[in-house]
Amino acid sequence: MLFVLALDEFCDDTMSPETLSAIIDRYGQMILRTAYMYLRDRQKAEDVCQEVFLRVFRDNRAFDSEEHEKAFLLRVTINLCKDQLKSFWNKRIVLDDTKEPVPEGDIADKVASDEARRALYESVLALPEAFKDVVLLYYYEGYNTREISETLKIPDATVRSRLKRARERLLTNMKGGAHRA
Repeated sequence: MLFVLALDEFCDDTMSPETLSAIIDRYGQMILRTAYMYLRDRQKAEDVCQEVFLRVFRDNRAFDSEEHEKAFLLRVTINLCKDQLKSFWNKRIVLDDTKEPVPEGDIADKVASDEARRALYESVLALPEAFKDVVLLYYYEGYNTREISETLKIPDATVRSRLKRARERLLTNMKGGAHRA
């Protein structure tokens, strides 16, 4: 990977390029997917992904297990995405989100299914931060509630409660109603 090749000038306190390359191979797609789900912009997601791996390279942290390493990478990714969303630039720029025309014929069912999936995805991204975090980790990354509680450093019961309330909000949103605060 080009990113690793650019890291020829590393110090003794940084990770070896080979180790970083292995981490990128193992978690790169997961980090990129998570960043994209938050930011909805491929280029910004790639920037966050690069920043995550740059921080891992500089930090050279030893992990107890692969799960600990994965949780750390997800936490850094989520935090960087939240920082990106709070940035001045992101708040001032409005992108044109024009819809493509709906094709006719035999693929109409597929388009309807894709639109439903897209609507659900948009509803998940519109959830308050606390709900969105647990939904993304549970449904999109496959974490169980215990793993989410460890990653987010919140009680397991809180994770389950947030998942339940997020499901209720999503159901209400998908039916077209307003949710309660």
